[in-house]
Amino acid sequence: MTSTIAKDLRTHLRNSIEMSKESQKQVATKLGISSSYLSKFLNGKDVSFWIVHKIINYIDKENEIELILNYFKEGINSKNVPAALEYCYSKQLYDYTS
Repeated sequence: MTSTIAKDLRTHLRNSIEMSKESQKQVATKLGISSSYLSKFLNGKDVSFWIVHKIINYIDKENEIELILNYFKEGINSKNVPAALEYCYSKQLYDYTS
């Protein structure tokens, strides 16, 4: 996960956390994940799709679909494909299922 889109997504989320009154650790606690797992994602490592969705949904719900689609465009790990397809169907984003 080294594409510009992924870096921009992570930069956007990291900046959003920094601009909020919450620390990265507080955000992670509210998400029910460890701060190291959140940090892992924000620093470019691959994590579960549903965790990415949970992070995006918590930090920037208004732009959820746009951010998720940007995440998809980078090319997701094959283990995340079933969850990504499920998400697309639930949001009726059929163009992204192929």
